[in-house]
Amino acid sequence: MKKLWAVCFLSILSSCKAQEYVDVSLNPMYSDLVDSRIVLQKDTWAIGVTSDKNYQKQIDYVLLVPGVGFDGPEVVFREKVRRGSVIKINKVLSKKGLFKAKSYLSVNFIEKIYSSYEVRVKIRGRFEGENYGLDSQYFLIQDVE
Repeated sequence: MKKLWAVCFLSILSSCKAQEYVDVSLNPMYSDLVDSRIVLQKDTWAIGVTSDKNYQKQIDYVLLVPGVGFDGPEVVFREKVRRGSVIKINKVLSKKGLFKAKSYLSVNFIEKIYSSYEVRVKIRGRFEGENYGLDSQYFLIQDVE
């Protein structure tokens, strides 16, 4: 019995390897969002993140985060982005999680800030309704076809 539990445990651990995000923009569920614009309703944090396991100061992507944001060794920089800034949705990224998919919008600023990096907005809610799971206090989607 112990061997069976050990095999099950190792099987679960081996399935937890890091997965890359997949572009799902062509999926009819997401395709209407591409090229739409988002207007920031409140000041938001732009956080430069590294995925390097040794936390080198290379930026892999910039995450737009409402509220107080986050900090830790993976954070390379934190800058405030002013309300009223406009971003355009380029694609929708997703990967399967243990219990549900994790999804981000890949965006760029109309003002061309952070243009050297991939900028992401995490979809935190259910992907439905007028704002597609984004917190409408911070992110308001416009121009959806």
